[in-house]
Amino acid sequence: MTKLENDILKIIKDDSRHTPQEIAVMLNLDEQKVKETIKSLETNGIIVKYTAIINDEKMNKDLVEAFIEVKVSPQHNRGFDAIAEEIYQFQEVKSLYLMSGAYDLAVIVEGKTLKEVAMFVSEKLSSLDKVISTATHFILKKYKDGRFMFDMESRLSKRVSGLRPSGIRRFFDLVNEHPDAISLGVGEPDFVTPWNVRDAAIKSIQKGYTQYTSNWGLAELREEISIHLNDMYALSYNGKDEILVTVGASEAIDLTLRAIITPGDEVLIPEPSYVSYHPCVVLSDGVPVPVKTELKDDFKLKPENILSAITPKTKAIIIPYPNNPTGGIMDKDDLEKIAKVIIEKDLIVISDEIYSYLTYSSKHVSIASIPKMRERTFVINGFSKAFAMTGWRLGFLAAPKEVLKHIVKIHQYTIMCAPTFSQYAAISALKNGASDNWSDIMAMRDDYDKRRRLTVHRFNQMGLKCFEPRGAFYTFPNVSCTGMDGDEFAEKLLDKKKVAVVPGSVFGDFGKYHVRACYATAVKSLTEALNRIEDFVQEYKKI
Repeated sequence: MTKLENDILKIIKDDSRHTPQEIAVMLNLDEQKVKETIKSLETNGIIVKYTAIINDEKMNKDLVEAFIEVKVSPQHNRGFDAIAEEIYQFQEVKSLYLMSGAYDLAVIVEGKTLKEVAMFVSEKLSSLDKVISTATHFILKKYKDGRFMFDMESRLSKRVSGLRPSGIRRFFDLVNEHPDAISLGVGEPDFVTPWNVRDAAIKSIQKGYTQYTSNWGLAELREEISIHLNDMYALSYNGKDEILVTVGASEAIDLTLRAIITPGDEVLIPEPSYVSYHPCVVLSDGVPVPVKTELKDDFKLKPENILSAITPKTKAIIIPYPNNPTGGIMDKDDLEKIAKVIIEKDLIVISDEIYSYLTYSSKHVSIASIPKMRERTFVINGFSKAFAMTGWRLGFLAAPKEVLKHIVKIHQYTIMCAPTFSQYAAISALKNGASDNWSDIMAMRDDYDKRRRLTVHRFNQMGLKCFEPRGAFYTFPNVSCTGMDGDEFAEKLLDKKKVAVVPGSVFGDFGKYHVRACYATAVKSLTEALNRIEDFVQEYKKI
């Protein structure tokens, strides 16, 4: 064969969809010459036909395939051809090859089940006169079929493929399969975004304010955030270069970790705590190190627990208070105690304060307000919880300008800017909230407080030992008295009583025997859910 013929065959073999014109372009030849060569290859039987490679795993996900080796007795004057013709008549047979070695033929068989394939081998293939023996190998996974790569998953980053899907979202999906279920799962206010906030967004769209904003966010919004942080938490940040508007508090967490972590750096994460911290550290090439918090300590971070977790590789610590899922908070005295350790060990602090507006027994204190902590702290907050703006996806990050100017570079290249209409809405939320003495937030918090006390009372009454949360809108009862861990409890509760709670294990291993129940739902639904849980507990409770 000529070089031209080989070159053309190689292209066609890789992808037969290429036209003669395309082949001519690739080989820098005249199109007519390519057509003539292809015609000659077809005439001489070198190109027999053009086929499509089908991804059977996509098309027939439930089918079973097997590779079967067959030893046969060859027929006089016809060798293996006669028996081969007999075998390939079966509809189960997809491919058939003559091969060297201990076996004579290789057969690819397809069936709906393992049993169906096994029955074909025993009842049809093995029963043929010329078949001496067979060896069946079920195909478990295809890495390559011809030139089609089936296993794209194997080419993913190990950091990504090794991550567990969100346990919260898994249960959210399960609830969708039970439309009659009452959900105490996803942490989302059951209040509607205040009208003045929605109206501001509508008007911004009507006025045509639909362009990108500054990467930093609207200057007016950043100034309002600056005023708000000072008034509410005695934090002083310049709106011009010390506040970055982000797509939710989640982006702010991700940006901060990516900016400060170098491969191998360890980040201390209190557990139980929010599900995103661990994977965000991993995706930043860091190493998450859990720090246990316990019921006996009101789920507060203790200095001695921090000290025991610190190694020469420790770079940062996440301070997630008020806490999701426990509802624990850190008072000023608590923060001052751990601040001493943080300063002594020269750690960076990521302070997630998204629930700072929702505290019930005392006012929230930011660790950045503790002396010598501002310069080493990233303060993260947002509008989702306090203003019932979860779907608006708007948060912010406050930090010293020397470091924030670098963080904004990551934001520039990945997000560009937060949604414009959401930013105009947030301006209204802060301005009107301040002028109205935060009446909407206070009313929402008071309503949560009633539900909080009801929920804690009912859980303790039914025998599920429950810490009284002092912040956020979650309870974290211990379910071990039922003889189940949190995972089993949550799955059975949903199946039998149509109530959704989240297993405590998704918030870290220390939450194994707990479940998280969100009380941000209407009292009527909440009461009904608690009644169903009580019935369930009575059925399974160990005396």
